[in-house]
Amino acid sequence: MLLAVFENENLRTMLLLGGIVLIATGLILFLRHRQQWVESRDDEDANKRQFEWRKFRRRGVVAVLIVISGSSMAAIYWCIDAKVVATLLSI
Repeated sequence: MLLAVFENENLRTMLLLGGIVLIATGLILFLRHRQQWVESRDDEDANKRQFEWRKFRRRGVVAVLIVISGSSMAAIYWCIDAKVVATLLSI
């Protein structure tokens, strides 16, 4: 049944394109957050620097999770066997 869902070529192509978009979005977000963190390191206040470091870590984790979900979506494009899809989706 799961294999029948992924046999539709249009769905697989949309998953590939959506995955590529998510990967690019996550990378852009991560680079932008890093740029903001580097700019905030010049601040004299130690508490504010620590707060900015924690904020960067939180935002970085979210950006990396977006990249991981995008790569999982894009990987489904090459999956033909239902067992491979189930393994990728952890079901």
